Amino acid sequence: MKKLFLIGMLLLSGCAGNRMITPTEIKANQEVKLYLKDGKIDEGLVLERQGEDIVFVSGTDQKVTAIPMSNIRRLEKSQKHFDYEGHLISEAEIKKYRGNKNTWSYAIGGGVIGGAAGLAAGLPIWLANDNPPPLFSAGIGFI
Repeated sequence: MKKLFLIGMLLLSGCAGNRMITPTEIKANQEVKLYLKDGKIDEGLVLERQGEDIVFVSGTDQKVTAIPMSNIRRLEKSQKHFDYEGHLISEAEIKKYRGNKNTWSYAIGGGVIGGAAGLAAGLPIWLANDNPPPLFSAGIGFI
């Protein structure tokens, strides 16, 4: 039983994501938590990378600073989201703009346009007395 538990724990720990970031993985528009060599900890948004410095907007004081990579002790991915001025974006605001409303609108709109195109393509055939049902053509256009 202990071996089964140990195997299960090893499998689950292998699926856990690593929050640590190496300096070469830093990208623009990435939320990070910085552990500086002087003991300070700050979270914010990386605006860009300029050589051996990163331009960082702090989430605590909203100041943009260039931090040399040599001053950074450790980097982690942040669980918080910041805008370009360093203000914290709440989960409620993120949920407000995320969703599948646009997906359904595009799907229904595309279906209507496809159905109309199929009906327009099938209507001349139907009027030519070849007698295929026009709704069949519209259905193929919808798909």
